[in-house]
Amino acid sequence: MPLLCHYTRGMKTHYLVIGTSAAGLGCASKLRDLDPTHSITVLGTESVMPYNRCLLADYLSGSKPAEAVATKPQSFFYEKNITLMLNAQATHLNAQTKTVTLSSGQSITYEKLFIGTGRSGWIPSIPGSDKPHVFPFYGLDDTQAILTYIATHKPTHATVVGGGLSGLECADALMNQGLTVTLFERASHVLPNQLNADGAAFLTQLMESQGLTVRTNA
Repeated sequence: MPLLCHYTRGMKTHYLVIGTSAAGLGCASKLRDLDPTHSITVLGTESVMPYNRCLLADYLSGSKPAEAVATKPQSFFYEKNITLMLNAQATHLNAQTKTVTLSSGQSITYEKLFIGTGRSGWIPSIPGSDKPHVFPFYGLDDTQAILTYIATHKPTHATVVGGGLSGLECADALMNQGLTVTLFERASHVLPNQLNADGAAFLTQLMESQGLTVRTNA
C-alpha cells in the first residue's frame, strides 16, 4: 500500500481525518486501535511528514536537526495501514453527500469525518509586511525559509513582532543564531495571556539580561 498518495476524483474512505497535528494523528491512531479493518485517510496541507510545531524553535536555534522535529515516520502509517496524503488542502465540505473537495479538484467521500486543523500562521497587515525579509514563524517551511535567509544574507539584527509564546521562542532561537534581537509586543507586557504584570516583569528582566531588547505597548 502506498503511503503518500495522489488520488483521482471519487476516492472513498471510511474515516477521513483533516489535519496532521497532534489532534489529527492521535485521532487516526486511536481509530485504528478501535477499528482494525476500515480505511483511514489523513490529509496534510504541507509537503513534509508530520512534525511537532513545539520543536520548531529548537530547529531554528540549531539545537535540533529537521528530522528530530518529525512526529511520525512513514513506517507508522504503513504499520497502522493509514493512508497519508500530503499537499492535500481541503477547500470544500459537503456534509449532505459526505464529500470533501481538495484544492487540486480531487474529491474524497467519507463515512466519518474528523477535523483537526488547528490554527494557521499569519503576518499582520502592516506597511512593509509583504517584503521578502519578513517571515511568519509557524510551520517547518517558515523555519527553513528563515534559516536560508540567515545563511544567504548574513543579517545581524532581527525584529520579532509578538510577545506570546511563539514570539519569545523565536527571539531566543534567533539570539542563539548570533543575531541581535528586538521584540515588540502591543500589550503592556509579554505573555499577556499567560502572566500578570509582575510575572512578566521578572521574565522581561531575565530576557534582557541575556541581550534581548523588549518593547511593549508597541
